[in-house]
Amino acid sequence: MDSQTEFQETTDTEVLLVRLREGEVTETLETAGFEATIRSGSDDVPEAVAAADPDCVVVDHDPPVLDARTVLERIRDAGHDQPFLLYSPEIDDAVVERVLADGGAYLCEHSDTADRSLLLARVQSLAESYRREKWIGLRDRAVDQAPIGITIADADDPNEELVYVNDRFETVTGYDADFAVGRNCRFLQGPGTDPATVDRIREAIDARETISEVVLNYDADGTPFWNQLDIAPVRDESGDITHFFGFQKDVTERQELKRDLRRQQELQERFTGIVSHDLRNPIGLAQGHLALLQEEYDDESLDQIDYALERMLTLIDDVLELARGGTAVGDPSPVDLSAAAAAARATVRDQRVGVRIDDDLPHPEGDPDRLTTLFENLFRNATEHATDDGEPATVRVGRSERGFYVEDDGSGIPEDERESVFEWGVTFAEDGTGFGLAIVGVIAEVHGWAVTVGEGSDGGARFEFEFDGTPTV
Repeated sequence: MDSQTEFQETTDTEVLLVRLREGEVTETLETAGFEATIRSGSDDVPEAVAAADPDCVVVDHDPPVLDARTVLERIRDAGHDQPFLLYSPEIDDAVVERVLADGGAYLCEHSDTADRSLLLARVQSLAESYRREKWIGLRDRAVDQAPIGITIADADDPNEELVYVNDRFETVTGYDADFAVGRNCRFLQGPGTDPATVDRIREAIDARETISEVVLNYDADGTPFWNQLDIAPVRDESGDITHFFGFQKDVTERQELKRDLRRQQELQERFTGIVSHDLRNPIGLAQGHLALLQEEYDDESLDQIDYALERMLTLIDDVLELARGGTAVGDPSPVDLSAAAAAARATVRDQRVGVRIDDDLPHPEGDPDRLTTLFENLFRNATEHATDDGEPATVRVGRSERGFYVEDDGSGIPEDERESVFEWGVTFAEDGTGFGLAIVGVIAEVHGWAVTVGEGSDGGARFEFEFDGTPTV
């Protein structure tokens, strides 16, 4: 069943009956299942049409009180286009001719049962035609006003010439319908258009298949733009392909963003390579020579050099982790946060912190390695902010209403400093690098999560993570 037939079958026929004489006609319509609105005069008919929005207007001619010509004129003057049926006993030919000339229809009224059947059939026919035209008009307006470019090409034409383009196509390309119709859409191609992409499009059309490609096109001014092109064959009632529908969307901004992201990724890979190898190697060389010196000399200055080199390695590790954590999550999968937190706990060997992990943590979409890194940095932060009384800090990882939290019972973070803890280089610990919580913030951001810091239930710090959607459990 096509959409047009479905539309008709699910719509009840509504009739506005304008008639001084009620009785059998009204009963006939209502018995047949029509929804009839009755008016006995012509004065308020336009208002009645506006209120009832009927599929057909059936009018008697009973002058001088009720003149069908006047009723039709008032309906049309009010901007209503419903079918108009003059249903009355034999009347003057001039009246009928006037009604027909103004787009109405006429059926002579008789009193027998057969006549009533003719009335029902005529009303139903007019109503269905009206609804069909109304539906087609709506569909045409939707296509004309669609927010993407739409084209229709003749599949039977050897050149697949365009037979239709909508308004958005004209806006995107700068070519109006007068220019485009009758031409193949290849006029959008230019010197930068990829021949391989064009070949794939050509092969799909020849094979009568659907295809989706991003192609570099050129508008009427010669300005290049990236076009998301989708082409699909259209079949007739017998299944034969008669046309091709083309959908065109300007995705230049998206393509430029992807290009910029690729450039950033390349720069990031070069940066991490330099940091990872070119900086580590001389530090390793320095540590080797330092070890030789420490075997011969017992000097506090050598210990300070050793500390400085170790700190440089720590900074390098943090910078690398921050760079890796800031890339988009390319292929997210459900992550068992309890397992990720447990893996992070295994890497924290400091005896000043104990970790408790709830078993019912959610399973959000994400990158398990980066989420393990997130927990590692939170656990190390708790170690750095353990209380000064020598007691080990306790960290708890638990489920919250919209995500999860990590809280400790350490010294906490002062309220006036909480907004800055996720900034690069900010640290409140003597040996901190200022990257740990920045890494936490970046990893949360690339996962689309909101993270806030507050006071824990035992006075320490509480980090709250809220998911953008409902987590998988």
